[in-house]
Amino acid sequence: MFFILQLLDPIEDEKLCVFLLEKALSKLPAGQHKILGIFDLRGFGSQNADLKFLTFLFDVFYYYYPSRLDEVLFVDAPFIFQPIWQFTKPVVKSYASLVKFCSVETVRKEYFTEETIPSNFRSDKFDVFYYYYPSRLDEVLFVDAPFIFQPIWQFTKPVVKSYASLVSSIPNDTKPVKFCSVETVRKEYFTEETIPSNFRSDK
Repeated sequence: MFFILQLLDPIEDEKLCVFLLEKALSKLPAGQHKILGIFDLRGFGSQNADLKFLTFLFDVFYYYYPSRLDEVLFVDAPFIFQPIWQFTKPVVKSYASLVKFCSVETVRKEYFTEETIPSNFRSDKFDVFYYYYPSRLDEVLFVDAPFIFQPIWQFTKPVVKSYASLVSSIPNDTKPVKFCSVETVRKEYFTEETIPSNFRSDK
């Protein structure tokens, strides 16, 4: 999976890119040679528009890994990305034809199973616990949730599977998901020595 990043040292970015490619290729099953490239463009802005790095990435495949790149997904690309892509297309050569613009929902349904989908593309972050750490989640606290969060939670509950049925707003309840106050967190879950700084009353 690839992300468009703009860090301080372009050379180090390129080295890291090649290292990750080699690592990904080494993990391919026997007989499998194709790579699916995914650009997660949610939240993309002009500050992320590193055209030099994007061109470098496609050049790496073009010159050093010919025929290894099977498809490239641009996921939830915002409007601002369209002119950038039109400018970049001529310099990525034949690989431009491998690019597909799609939604996160398409990625979930057409490219992965529930077991293989990366966590950042899951519709429900509780899925990590649901599928990979069953029975490991002891309790979840929603601390000082504002009124606006209530309808958001009502909308979310259907997709968090069995965890939603365990929600409680009753003080001192023992169910795994609980709405509570900062004061409750201080008194019932930590000591003065262990409480995180952002929950301290003497900040």
